[in-house]
Order: sequence, then structure tokens, then C-alpha cells
Amino acid sequence: MTRRHILFLIPLALVFAACKNTDDNIPEREEDSPLITLTEDQFTTNAFEVDGLTQKSFPSFVRAQGLIDVPPRDKAVVHAMMGGFVKGISLLEGDKVERGQVLLSLENPQFVELQQDYLETREQLAFLETEFDRQSALYKENITSEKNFLKAESDYNTALARLASLNKRLELLGISPENLQVKNITSEVHVRSPISGHVSAIYVNIGSYASENGALLEIVDNSHLHIEMQVFETDVPKIKKGQTILFNASESSDEQYRGIVYLVGTTIHGETRTTPVYGHMPDSISHRFAVGMFVEAEIETQSFSTAALPEEAVVDVEGEYFALLSVNTENREFKKVTIVPGKTHDGYVEIKNADTFPASAKFLVKGAYALVGE
Repeated sequence: MTRRHILFLIPLALVFAACKNTDDNIPEREEDSPLITLTEDQFTTNAFEVDGLTQKSFPSFVRAQGLIDVPPRDKAVVHAMMGGFVKGISLLEGDKVERGQVLLSLENPQFVELQQDYLETREQLAFLETEFDRQSALYKENITSEKNFLKAESDYNTALARLASLNKRLELLGISPENLQVKNITSEVHVRSPISGHVSAIYVNIGSYASENGALLEIVDNSHLHIEMQVFETDVPKIKKGQTILFNASESSDEQYRGIVYLVGTTIHGETRTTPVYGHMPDSISHRFAVGMFVEAEIETQSFSTAALPEEAVVDVEGEYFALLSVNTENREFKKVTIVPGKTHDGYVEIKNADTFPASAKFLVKGAYALVGE
């Protein structure tokens, strides 16, 4: 190689060396080391808080759907004991009624005939009783035949049974047999409420005919509401009396309420493969619900303890979850780290990858959303 060539290569070598030094001195990108530093004033003004992982109890749930209902004893469908035309009704759905209160009145000529039969039978019975006593005395003295005695006895007993039957029918209609006289025979009877509660349905109007088989009204006492849920047979073994129920009624609000399981059914329904589970709710909240409301519920079956962070400490960014890990407490420096969340309960999130952090790890538990989202 000539001297001329050597002199030409020296500048090229210097250029390459300079380029190499320039690449080596390129600083790391900020995203490779995403530290967030807060001043003391920022930390105080925004009320940021730092805390470590904490052990929290997370329950397992069985999900179920159902309705708000009442026990059978607190619901009554009112029928007419005898058919009749509706003469008077002044109630509206939702009206409160008391046990024994008049709900409506019915009118029918048959009511008159029934009272007439009772009065006639009562009068006949008095005569037949006298005749029976007379025939008994004569028969003992061998003055009358056994045939006459037996006939008198039969007539008396038949009338006695008929009077008892008519007596009961009048009582069912609300007519007092003891007070019944010719002068107070009526064509109108009153239908009374069998329970105290509220009118939930009215099926008749004035002038309509109410048959013995037709319903007139429905009364519901909602002072003892309960939750009636349907649980699939695979989940039934997990359900026990006394377990907590978290539920909401979609018609009322998204607010979640608490109840307890008080009865688990013992029969699986063939078509749905479910069994009923009944839940009791506190009387203090029962006024917020109405019979028939749809309910979505979760029954707490068991619980487990695991590491957790407050919900506010875990931020969802387009389906990925992050938290801010404290890397320098004195300088208030934080690093965005990936979180694998699990169950959420009572304001806390289960942290499934908690073992990837040291036991002394501290996180920004209040204010993380504003910083991670920036």
C-alpha cells in the first residue's frame, strides 16, 4: 500500500469512530423506564395515598334469578261464595284494606230464597221437635206405633240437618242467622277481606256478574316480602341456610341490597332442573320493593383470603390493567406495572400476580387513574 493510500484511509477511520461514539451515547427512551415523579406539593394537593398489598377475604358466588314475592299466607284471591251481580265497589289497586273490611257488594235473588228457606226450616223445626217429643212419650206408653215414632224422629233429624246446612251457607255469605227475621231479608251481601294488606288486582266492575269460580280481587300483605330464586341443581349442594344474598331489583335501581338464605327447596323441577331458594330481606328495606319485581342475585357460598389492592389503585387502559409501584419513597417516584386482577369485592380487587412484587411493595392507592391515563 502506498503512502498516498494510507493518508486517504485515516480520515475514513476517524469518521467511522465518530459515528460509533455517537450511537453509544444515545439516551434510553423514556418508555423503557417509565418513571413518574411527583413533587411534595402535587402529592399533598391531590391527596395521593400510598399503601401496600393487603389480605382481603373474597367470597365465591352462585348466581340466580328470581322474583320478589310473599308467603302464601300473605296473599289472598277473593271469590264469591255464591254468584251475583256486582252492586258496589269503590276500591282501586293499591288501596290498603283491613281484615274483615267490606270490599264490594253482590246482589242476587237467590240470596233472598236462601234466607226464606232458612226461616221456613227454622219454623218447621220447632213444630217437628214438638211432634217428635209427643211421639216419643206416646211410644213409651205403647199408645202409638213404632212406625209413627220413627217417622217423627226422621222428620225432626232431617229438618235439623237442613237448618244447620242453611245456617252455615248464610254465615259464609256474611248474613247472621241469629239476627235474621222476615223484616230484614236482603238481596245484597257484602264480600269482606280475609286478610289485611293492599289490593293488588281487581277483576270485576259494577254490573258485572261474579260467578262462584271467578276471582273478584287479590289482596297482598307485603309486610313480609321475600326473594324467591331458582338455583340450578349443580349449585344446590353449595347453598346453605344463613348464607348472605346480594341482590338488586332491576325495576328499582342499580343499588345492591343484602339478604340471607332461610329455606332451600328439596325438589328439582323436571323441566328447568332448578330448585327454589328463599331469601329473607330486612324489614327496613322491604318498602322499596313490590311483589313481582324481577331480581338478580348472588349467593355467597364460601370465601378465600388473598392479596388485594383498592379498586382505585388498579387502572383499566383498553383492556390492560396497571398500577403505580413506588420505586423511591423519598423522591415520590412511581413506575407503571402490569396487574392481573381477579375478583372484586367490597371496594378491593384481587391481585393474582401479587407474588411478582416484594412483600414490602408500596402502590399509589389513591389518584392512580389520573396519572396512568396521561
